Parts: sequence; C-alpha cells; structure tokens
Amino acid sequence: MSTKVVRAWVFLAILTLGAAIGLACGSQAAETIVVEKQVPVEVVVETETEVIQTITKEITALDAVFQVYSWYPPFMPGTVGMVKELYEVEGIKVSPLESRGGADSIRVLQTTAAKFGTSATIAAIAAMQAGEPLMIIGSMAPRGSAAWQVVRGPNHPLGESPITMATVPKGVKITASRPGSQSEQMAFVTADRAGLVEGEWELIHSGGVSANIALLDEGVIDIGFAPGVPAFAGNVASGHWRILLSWDEIEWWLDSVQVAKLSTINENPEWIQAFWKGTCAAKNWMIENEDSDELVSILMMQTGTDEEGRAEAKFIIDQLMDDSDGRGPQYRWGDFKLDLDNVRANLQKNVEFGNIKAVPGNLDEFFLQEFHPATC
Repeated sequence: MSTKVVRAWVFLAILTLGAAIGLACGSQAAETIVVEKQVPVEVVVETETEVIQTITKEITALDAVFQVYSWYPPFMPGTVGMVKELYEVEGIKVSPLESRGGADSIRVLQTTAAKFGTSATIAAIAAMQAGEPLMIIGSMAPRGSAAWQVVRGPNHPLGESPITMATVPKGVKITASRPGSQSEQMAFVTADRAGLVEGEWELIHSGGVSANIALLDEGVIDIGFAPGVPAFAGNVASGHWRILLSWDEIEWWLDSVQVAKLSTINENPEWIQAFWKGTCAAKNWMIENEDSDELVSILMMQTGTDEEGRAEAKFIIDQLMDDSDGRGPQYRWGDFKLDLDNVRANLQKNVEFGNIKAVPGNLDEFFLQEFHPATC
C-alpha cells in the first residue's frame, strides 16, 4: 500500500473564553466564541483515504490597555504578537484598548475588564502611591523611543521657526498632552536642555496628540511633540516640520511601564507569563523579518496608514530596527524587564523638573518582574 504526504488546508476551531468589556465593578458574564481558522497541515494519504484530526484549543480572551496605541511604534512587539497570533500560541488572545496617555491609562485599566496595560511611569507610580491595587510587571518599551520634539519647518505655511536647541528663547510655549504623560516629561527635558528654569517657559496641556499638532500648525505654541508614526515622518520629510530633539537621544528616558491589576497577579499569573512569552516571540519575529514588507504593513495597520504612506512606515521600521549604534531591538526591548537604577534616574529627573516630590523610598515594592521567560 503506497503512502504519501501532501499539504492540505483544514479548519482549526479555536474556543475563545473571556469576559466582555465592562465596568470593573459590574458583572462580567463569560462569553464563548468559536473562531474557525485555516492552517496548513501535513495529511497522510493511504490509498486515497484522507486521515484528518479535528484540533481544538481553549484560548482566554484578555483586554490590555495600550496608551496612545495607534500613535506609538515602540509597542510594535505587542501589535506583531496580536497580528501573528503569537499570544494565541501561549493560550491567550490579547485585544487592545487605547487610552490617551498619562493618568487616562490608569483610568481605563481600572474601569474596564482589562487585566493589564501600559502607562506613563510617573502616572503609574502616583496611582500606586494613592493606593490603587496595581503592580509594575515590566515595560513594552524599556529603552529608547520613537518620537520627536518638533518646530515649524522650512516649508510650513507660517514660515520656519527660528528655534534651535541652542537658541530656545525665554517665554517659549511647549505643549504636552496631559499631566503625568510622556510628552509632559519631554517638555521639561526640552526646557532643561535649553537652560530654561521655572517661570522662563510655558507648559500648555493640549489634551492629546491631534490637538497638540493643531496648536503647533496654527502658531499657538512654539514646540510640539510628534510620535514617530508615518504621517508625522512625512511631515518631517516634506519640511513641514523640523526635528528639534529626538526622544531617542535621552539616555535615561523610559517611555512606559506595563502595569497589572493585583487581582490578575493573584488569580491568573499564567496570563501575564503567557503575555510576556508571546511578546518575546513577537520581538524575535521582528528581528527575523526586519526587512520584510509584512512588518511594514503591520505598522501601517497599527497606525492607520494608507498605501501612500508605505515609504514613511518603512522609515519608522528602519529607525526601530537599526542596530548600527547599538540601539537596535535587543537594546530597545531586550527581555522587557526594567532596570530599577534606570527607573530611579528617570524619577530623579522628574523630581528636578517638579513633576513629583521625591523618588519613593519603597520603589522596589511597586515592581514584580518574575513573569518573564528565562530567554527572550
């Protein structure tokens, strides 16, 4: 009897068990969703009789907060993990809930069914100091960044700004999204590097990225922030804006931390372990496919970029993956753990800027980083 192996397509039924998004204090009925997925398998054919096994896998559906998710390429490992279904391999299905940054990330985390999420560092620590039942479990972007401080460029309708880092004038207006946000920290960094002290510059909270850009383009503010997304990269390339300071230049910079509810840690630590395993697998997939069109397409999907912005999306991917100066993926993401000395350096800068009163003496108590895989 002849036997041969052929490739065929079968349906893989995935049972998704999870809670619908709702208020944390409300009831959350479990929901079962059957998802059919085509996967290639090898099928043994004996005398033209196909032997096909039905495969089912239980997946727990989880919501995770991603602050300013659609604007922020450093969260690419999370996006890749979702798109390439690498979290499903570990038994969870992650869906993003987007927050507007700053304290809004904590609000979304605490008022929805989300189990964990990203937050600006000082917003997370301030929340825990206030008694919120949270712990920092790592970071989706522990080093580096992909955003800029920008001014009007040579091709801006209002004319090019005369401001450089060497000539930032007193009275300059610098925007940030919200109190406690990354952009607010960067506004202080810009003023500090320009040698300006309190009272010599004005901080304007715009409420969000789009409003910040509008204020810059209308001439209401002098220096704005621009997340490194394709649309904004196009504005820089066209001369509409000019980069004043890259966030990636700040050695002590910490974009965000990953925060989990204590209830998740106590009741389902395996979810957090699965999340980090899937995220590590995503980072490694990015390294293996750094020159691929697919990686560029995933970024375009995350940032809502149409096909006309593919070149700008490729520019952003190249920035994230470039290791020529030792600041590539392993430096940028590593094992997604935080170095507490770096965290202290970040917080000390925020003390100097007046954003927080002091570095917490019990800082270690806010961190629990035992969920990451041994190798990443």
